Amino acid sequence: MSSQNLSTLICAIAELLRCAFRQADYGKVILPFTLLRQLDCVWPLTKQAVLIELETCTRQGSADPNVFLTHASELKFFNTSPLDFDKVLPLLDHVHQNLRVYIHGFSSNISDIFERIEFEKQLDGLARPKLLYKVVRKFAERLCCTNGGAVG
Repeated sequence: MSSQNLSTLICAIAELLRCAFRQADYGKVILPFTLLRQLDCVWPLTKQAVLIELETCTRQGSADPNVFLTHASELKFFNTSPLDFDKVLPLLDHVHQNLRVYIHGFSSNISDIFERIEFEKQLDGLARPKLLYKVVRKFAERLCCTNGGAVG
Protein backbone atom coordinates (compact mmCIF):
# COMPACT_ATOMS: atom_id res chain seq x y z
CA MET A 1 0.00 0.00 0.00
CA SER A 2 1.38 3.37 -0.92
CA SER A 3 1.92 6.00 1.75
CA GLN A 4 -0.74 8.15 0.10
CA ASN A 5 -3.31 5.34 0.31
CA LEU A 6 -2.33 4.65 3.90
CA SER A 7 -2.73 8.35 4.71
CA THR A 8 -6.16 8.31 3.09
CA LEU A 9 -7.15 5.29 5.21
CA ILE A 10 -5.90 6.91 8.41
CA CYS A 11 -7.82 10.10 7.63
CA ALA A 12 -10.98 8.11 6.88
CA ILE A 13 -10.67 6.20 10.17
CA ALA A 14 -9.92 9.41 12.08
CA GLU A 15 -13.06 10.97 10.63
CA LEU A 16 -15.10 8.02 11.91
CA LEU A 17 -13.52 8.21 15.36
CA ARG A 18 -13.85 11.98 15.69
CA CYS A 19 -17.07 12.01 17.71
CA ALA A 20 -16.39 8.96 19.89
CA PHE A 21 -12.67 9.15 20.71
CA ARG A 22 -10.18 11.79 21.69
CA GLN A 23 -7.70 12.54 18.93
CA ALA A 24 -4.87 11.33 21.17
CA ASP A 25 -6.54 7.88 21.27
CA TYR A 26 -6.93 7.34 17.51
CA GLY A 27 -3.70 5.35 17.42
CA LYS A 28 -5.09 2.92 19.99
CA VAL A 29 -7.63 1.92 17.36
CA ILE A 30 -5.68 2.36 14.13
CA LEU A 31 -2.49 0.50 15.10
CA PRO A 32 -4.16 -2.72 16.35
CA PHE A 33 -6.50 -2.83 13.36
CA THR A 34 -3.55 -2.37 11.01
CA LEU A 35 -1.77 -5.26 12.71
CA LEU A 36 -4.89 -7.41 12.67
CA ARG A 37 -5.47 -6.76 8.98
CA GLN A 38 -1.84 -7.55 8.15
CA LEU A 39 -2.10 -10.85 10.04
CA ASP A 40 -5.43 -11.51 8.34
CA CYS A 41 -3.73 -11.15 4.96
CA VAL A 42 -0.74 -13.34 5.77
CA TRP A 43 -2.24 -16.48 7.22
CA PRO A 44 -5.00 -17.48 4.75
CA LEU A 45 -2.48 -19.43 2.68
CA THR A 46 -2.21 -22.03 5.45
CA LYS A 47 -5.49 -21.44 7.29
CA GLN A 48 -7.11 -24.64 6.07
CA ALA A 49 -4.07 -26.71 7.06
CA VAL A 50 -4.20 -25.26 10.59
CA LEU A 51 -7.91 -26.01 10.95
CA ILE A 52 -7.38 -29.59 9.74
CA GLU A 53 -4.45 -30.03 12.13
CA LEU A 54 -6.54 -28.64 15.00
CA GLU A 55 -9.27 -31.16 14.24
CA THR A 56 -6.69 -33.97 14.16
CA CYS A 57 -5.13 -32.85 17.46
CA THR A 58 -8.55 -32.59 19.08
CA ARG A 59 -9.56 -36.03 17.85
CA GLN A 60 -6.28 -37.53 19.10
CA GLY A 61 -6.51 -35.70 22.43
CA SER A 62 -3.22 -33.82 22.08
CA ALA A 63 -2.43 -32.07 25.35
CA ASP A 64 -0.53 -29.22 23.67
CA PRO A 65 -1.24 -28.89 19.94
CA ASN A 66 0.64 -25.57 19.56
CA VAL A 67 3.76 -27.11 18.02
CA PHE A 68 1.66 -28.98 15.45
CA LEU A 69 -0.46 -25.92 14.67
CA THR A 70 2.60 -23.68 14.27
CA HIS A 71 4.14 -26.24 11.94
CA ALA A 72 0.92 -26.47 9.92
CA SER A 73 0.76 -22.68 9.60
CA GLU A 74 4.32 -22.48 8.22
CA LEU A 75 4.54 -19.21 10.16
CA LYS A 76 5.53 -18.26 13.69
CA PHE A 77 1.87 -17.88 14.61
CA PHE A 78 -1.49 -19.44 13.85
CA ASN A 79 -5.17 -18.79 14.26
CA THR A 80 -7.67 -21.52 15.06
CA SER A 81 -10.78 -19.45 14.38
CA PRO A 82 -12.69 -20.22 11.18
CA LEU A 83 -13.33 -16.46 10.97
CA ASP A 84 -11.40 -13.75 9.14
CA PHE A 85 -12.20 -10.19 7.99
CA ASP A 86 -14.28 -11.44 5.08
CA LYS A 87 -16.42 -13.61 7.36
CA VAL A 88 -16.70 -11.10 10.22
CA LEU A 89 -17.77 -8.17 8.06
CA PRO A 90 -21.08 -9.42 6.59
CA LEU A 91 -22.40 -10.26 10.06
CA LEU A 92 -23.36 -6.68 10.91
CA ASP A 93 -25.19 -7.50 14.15
CA HIS A 94 -22.43 -9.80 15.38
CA VAL A 95 -19.23 -8.01 14.33
CA HIS A 96 -18.16 -7.29 17.92
CA GLN A 97 -18.68 -10.85 19.14
CA ASN A 98 -17.16 -12.46 16.05
CA LEU A 99 -14.14 -10.16 16.04
CA ARG A 100 -13.46 -11.24 19.63
CA VAL A 101 -13.70 -14.90 18.61
CA TYR A 102 -11.31 -14.23 15.75
CA ILE A 103 -8.77 -12.45 17.97
CA HIS A 104 -8.95 -15.17 20.63
CA GLY A 105 -8.11 -17.74 17.95
CA PHE A 106 -4.56 -16.45 17.55
CA SER A 107 -1.62 -18.23 19.10
CA SER A 108 -0.37 -16.83 22.40
CA ASN A 109 2.51 -14.91 20.84
CA ILE A 110 -0.03 -12.80 18.91
CA SER A 111 -2.85 -12.73 21.46
CA ASP A 112 -0.35 -11.38 24.02
CA ILE A 113 0.21 -8.36 21.78
CA PHE A 114 -3.52 -7.65 21.58
CA GLU A 115 -3.83 -8.04 25.36
CA ARG A 116 -0.95 -5.67 26.09
CA ILE A 117 -2.38 -2.94 23.88
CA GLU A 118 -5.83 -3.56 25.38
CA PHE A 119 -7.41 -4.07 21.98
CA GLU A 120 -10.63 -5.50 23.38
CA LYS A 121 -11.12 -2.30 25.36
CA GLN A 122 -10.95 -0.39 22.06
CA LEU A 123 -13.44 -2.83 20.51
CA ASP A 124 -15.83 -2.10 23.36
CA GLY A 125 -15.40 1.62 22.78
CA LEU A 126 -16.15 1.19 19.09
CA ALA A 127 -19.16 -1.04 19.72
CA ARG A 128 -20.98 1.48 21.87
CA PRO A 129 -21.25 4.20 19.22
CA LYS A 130 -21.69 1.44 16.59
CA LEU A 131 -18.47 2.36 14.85
CA LEU A 132 -16.93 -1.09 14.90
CA TYR A 133 -18.58 -2.28 11.70
CA LYS A 134 -17.57 0.91 9.90
CA VAL A 135 -13.96 0.67 11.03
CA VAL A 136 -13.67 -3.02 10.09
CA ARG A 137 -15.23 -2.26 6.71
CA LYS A 138 -12.74 0.57 6.03
CA PHE A 139 -9.78 -1.65 6.85
CA ALA A 140 -11.18 -4.47 4.73
CA GLU A 141 -11.79 -2.17 1.76
CA ARG A 142 -8.63 -0.09 1.90
CA LEU A 143 -6.03 -2.60 3.08
CA CYS A 144 -6.59 -5.35 0.56
CA CYS A 145 -4.82 -8.66 0.65
CA THR A 146 -2.83 -9.24 -2.52
CA ASN A 147 0.39 -10.85 -3.68
CA GLY A 148 0.05 -14.02 -1.64
CA GLY A 149 -0.69 -12.32 1.63
CA ALA A 150 0.98 -8.93 1.49
CA VAL A 151 -1.11 -5.90 2.23
CA GLY A 152 -1.29 -3.63 -0.74
